[in-house]
Formats: sequence, structure tokens, C-alpha cells
Amino acid sequence: MESMPLTHRISESLSPQRLALRAGLATTLIAALWLVLVTHTVQAEEPVTSTIERSSSADLDEAVLLLASSEFSERQRGFLTLREAGIEAVDHLTGAASSSDAEVRHRALELLCDLGLSPRDPTHLAEQALAQLAEQSMGVTSRNAASALRRLQVAREDRAIEEIRRLGGTVNAQDHGRGPYSIQIRQGWLGGDEGVDHVVQLGNIQWLSLEGSDVTDAVLPKLAKIPEIKRLFLGSTKLSGGGLATLAPLVDLEYLSLKQLPIDDRDLQELPEFPKLMSLGLDFTEVTDAGLTKLPKFAMLDTLWLDATRVTDEGMLEVAKISTLRSLFMPATQVKGPGFSHLMKLASLRYLSLKGVQLDDVALQHLVGLENIEILGLDHTNVTDKQIEQLVGMTRLKTLWLSKTAVTDGAIESLSKIRSLQTVYLHGSEVSADGAERLRRELPGCHVSR
Repeated sequence: MESMPLTHRISESLSPQRLALRAGLATTLIAALWLVLVTHTVQAEEPVTSTIERSSSADLDEAVLLLASSEFSERQRGFLTLREAGIEAVDHLTGAASSSDAEVRHRALELLCDLGLSPRDPTHLAEQALAQLAEQSMGVTSRNAASALRRLQVAREDRAIEEIRRLGGTVNAQDHGRGPYSIQIRQGWLGGDEGVDHVVQLGNIQWLSLEGSDVTDAVLPKLAKIPEIKRLFLGSTKLSGGGLATLAPLVDLEYLSLKQLPIDDRDLQELPEFPKLMSLGLDFTEVTDAGLTKLPKFAMLDTLWLDATRVTDEGMLEVAKISTLRSLFMPATQVKGPGFSHLMKLASLRYLSLKGVQLDDVALQHLVGLENIEILGLDHTNVTDKQIEQLVGMTRLKTLWLSKTAVTDGAIESLSKIRSLQTVYLHGSEVSADGAERLRRELPGCHVSR
């Protein structure tokens, strides 16, 4: 017997009344679904008024009154209304903080603290309100506001420190776990430019190193918001060298390292004239003689690194104008020696490093005029025994580097005449063990390292 299709067999088994009932139910179901869809669409198209918008009206006054209610549910309703209102509630909370009701004052201050930690208050209006209450109010209101302000600041600092450390930075504090802070962000930093926002939020930072991290020029405006910085290390980052003028607000800056950045003469001219800058690192940059004209404008500069730059003897004319200079580092530069004669104007110069420089035959003759030099680095240079004779007139010289040079025992007699010497480094030179021992005998108070 041929089998009958299933649908046909089911319809055969149903009476006309049942079929009609099923059809009616289907029609009703379709109509109900259509109504739900239409209703949902209409509701979605209607403008939605947020809780914050409703709370930003006169309802906030009522919410403040509810803070004094004897009913917990009412107090809670007022509290939540004010908290959700965000910065719109700051003025109302400021007024409530001066209430005669101690509970209202307490809750208002707590709400201001809570709001101060929220990203919904990017301009720190809540913190400003607490500061104003602490300064301008009297009695208990002032004391409570000051206490709340400190709690807010501590909580914000703790949050920022936690984030900096989570992203791979190091945070150290000088005062029992609190600022001023020293922060190091180096290779492996996970925060990028955006993560430096946590550094800004922490504030009260006097020592900051970004050396070796992958931060870019985008961090410069952020750093300008930390006016307390005294020592700043930006070397070996992805900064382009442009935009340094942005750092002008750092008026207390004393030490700035721009090591291994692609900074050229034009970038250097844009560097702000930091009034307290004492140390400047331009080592391994693209600075030339032309860029050095900027340096005499730093009235307190006493230490300058020019290692591996394209500076030549001509640049010594500008360096000689830095009357406050005490330490000058010029390893692997293109100076030869004639320009050293200009340095005689630097009566304050105590430390001169010429490591790796290829000197001409009379270079050291010009150095003799630097009567106050105490430390001289001639390591890795082409200095000879005969040139060492030219150093005898440096009567204040205490430390001399001659490591990795061609100096031999023939220089011992000249060295022994520099009676002020306290330390001589000879390792890697041609001086023999006997020669070094002879120098020790001639200068019994001098440490000879070979």
C-alpha cells in the first residue's frame, strides 16, 4: 500500500471545527507578535531621558534635603540621585557641606570625594570644591573639607600608582610612601602614550625617566602638566625632537637628558630657556656647532654632554660663553684641539672628558691654560708620551684617564711632576707593571690603576 504524506494524514484526522480553531489561533498569534514589534519600534524611536538629565534640574535640591531624612530609603534615594548627577551636583553638594546637620555635611563631603575619583569629573570640579571649602569655610566645615580633600588625593595617588606599576613602571616615594615621587618607565612599558596619563594624575613628581620606552611626541603636552619635575630623562625614546617648546611650563627643571634623540640644531633652538636648568644631555644627537648658540641662554648650566655629536673646534666659541660650566663631556666628537684655547675663559670648568677624540699634536698645550681642571679624560685617544709633557703645568689636576692609549713608561717622568694627582687610570695602555710601580713611588698619595 502506498504511504500517505504525514501532513496529509494529520489534516485528514482533524475535523473542520478543529481546523478552524487552529487557523484562528495562528491569526491571533501573528497579530500579537506584530503588536510587540510595533510597540518596541515606537518605544525605541521615542527620545530617552537619562537619570542624569532628570537629576540635573531642581530635583537636586530635593535630593540634598533627603540626605537629612530619618528614613534610610529616603536618604539612599537622595544619595543615589546626587551621585548619578555627576558634576551637575557639585554646587549643590558644596552648599550641603556647610549644612548645620552633621550627617548632611558628612554625606555631601563623601559624595564630593566619590565624584572626584570618577572619570565623569575630568576637570576636577569636585576637588576644587573641596579645596575651596577647606580654605574659605570656618570651623568644622573647613576641617572636614580638608580631611576629605586629603582622602581624595590619597585615593587618587594610590589608583595612579597601581596603574603605573601594572603597566610596567616603577614608582618610588621619598616621604613614607607618599610624594615627591620618582618614576621610571622603560623598555617593556605596556601603557604607551596613553598610560602616561596615570603619571600626570599622580602628580608631585620630581624625577621622571622615560628612557628606552616607546613613547612619542604625544607625551610632551602631558609632561607639561607636571610642573614639579626637576629631573627628566627622555633619551632613547621615539620622540622626534620636535615639539620641545611644549615643555616650557617646567620652570623648576634642573636636569634634562635628550640622549640618542634625532634632535638637530633647529630643534635645539626651540628648547625652552629653563631658568633653573643645570645639566643638559645632548649626547648622540644630531646637534652641530650652529646649534650651540642656544646654550649660553641657560644661565645656570654647569654640566653639558655632547658625546658623539658633530661638534668641532668652532663650536668651542659658543661653549666658552657658558660661564657657569663646570663639567664638559665631548667624547667621540670632531674636535681636534685648536678650539680648546677658547675654553680658557671658563674659570669654573673642573671636569673635561675627551674620550675617543683624535687630537692634533698641540691640542694639550691649549689645555694647560685651564688652570682649575681637576678631572681630565684622555682615554681611548691618540695621546702620546710627548704630549703628556704638556700637562705638567696643570697644577690642580687630581684625576687623569689614560686607559687604552699608546702612552708608555716614557710618560712616567712627566706624570710624576704633576704633584696634585690623586688617581691615574692606565689599564689598556702601554705602561708596564714596573712603570706603574715607579709612578706609585714618585707619587705616594696617588692611586695608580693598571
